[in-house]
Amino acid sequence: MHVCFSFLAQEHLLLSILPSHIASQVKEKLETALHEIEDRDREEHRLRSQAGFHFGRRGKGRAGRVWALQRKPFSDLFVAHHTNVSILFADIVNFTPLTVALRPDQLVATLNELFGRFDQAAAARDCLRIKLIGDCYLAVSGLPTPTPLHASNALHLGLDMLDVIREVRRRMRVEVTMRIGVHSGAVISGIIGIYKWHFDIWSRDTLIANRLEQTGVPGRLHTSAQTRDIFLSHLHHDPASTALQFTPERAELRDAYLAQNNVQTFLVVPPDRAGGGRGRSSNSRTSTGVSRHATIHVRFACA
Repeated sequence: MHVCFSFLAQEHLLLSILPSHIASQVKEKLETALHEIEDRDREEHRLRSQAGFHFGRRGKGRAGRVWALQRKPFSDLFVAHHTNVSILFADIVNFTPLTVALRPDQLVATLNELFGRFDQAAAARDCLRIKLIGDCYLAVSGLPTPTPLHASNALHLGLDMLDVIREVRRRMRVEVTMRIGVHSGAVISGIIGIYKWHFDIWSRDTLIANRLEQTGVPGRLHTSAQTRDIFLSHLHHDPASTALQFTPERAELRDAYLAQNNVQTFLVVPPDRAGGGRGRSSNSRTSTGVSRHATIHVRFACA
């Protein structure tokens, strides 16, 4: 029973650091590296014994084994190219007042609950959380398993996260919200680090998703024309019976990086806002001058 529990604990620890498709490969590499280290240790002990060197404990061998495992004992970076994914960046707005309003333990507990619920939503939407950076959340859909619904998954995850943050705001009576950006394209993934491993993604499209978050509207989901078009082209795959709208935001007119990459941007309007009941966030900018008739109405096809 103890051995089984220890094995499960090790598995859980590895999966908390790396995604499952990488963790299994890393585990095999670690086991191979450990066996090689032990074989070298035994061979060194045998040769020293034959040469007449006598020692009681093999402390040096154990120390070498610990040192080797503290470092990454394999050279593979597990680099992979993923051509059809959607990347989500989210950042908490007005995080500083939250740090003032809460005790340190309350702040950490709140963030743990918040990000934990984001992780649950990501799993339900077939998205993979890549990392947390302070109060920033990065996730991707379409990795490692490709799916034609990666744009839909990422967009709905963003809307789920906004629902979660609204609930936290009401419950805690703190003016806190989020900016969220979603863009679709390609990424490269891999493991970096020697003493501390980190799975991450890189690409121009990742930078664009980050810019969409930074130039977005608090309390709203900001996306690109590329994500919108992929979403529209796969409506027949999605069994959901809900409506989304895409309203031009034109962040490319005020952001040089978006303009250089010819990125047109939109705000996503969920069904409960489609009728204008709640409108835009009180913290948001005024409209860019686009009439309501420019809004693109989308309805999912029922399966």
